[in-house]
Amino acid sequence: MSTKVEFHILASSDLAALDRYLCGQIAQWVASGLTACVITDDLASAERMDNALWTFSDEAFVAHEIARAPDARTGAPPLAPVLIGEGRTHPADLLVNLGKALPDGFERFGRVIECIDAEPARLGAGRRRFVAYRDRGFPPDTIKIGS
Repeated sequence: MSTKVEFHILASSDLAALDRYLCGQIAQWVASGLTACVITDDLASAERMDNALWTFSDEAFVAHEIARAPDARTGAPPLAPVLIGEGRTHPADLLVNLGKALPDGFERFGRVIECIDAEPARLGAGRRRFVAYRDRGFPPDTIKIGS
């Protein structure tokens, strides 16, 4: 499988705008039958994305959950089409990285989405990831959002 890496870059530095954009994209991907693993650096960021997916639209619902360990009683993995993981990936059609570093095992996914905004620290970290993907042989596509 060949991994395609995309950087979605928002002109705004508003984290809430970034979340709304990403939630809209996730809703479209899920509506087209894809599953997504959203990876964050910490539980607070995972909970922020969980809340954003609940509240981004009055007309849309995206089934999702914060991925925890497999069910202790059955050993079954989570079943939602969108899993939000704190620092680790879960099987899915695409990987959305909201973390500061390249996710371990990103090559297992057919598509990796990096969604960043113009806030200087997040933009700088995104640039470092862009170079790291390119240096590993995964030249990213760039999609600019807004002006």
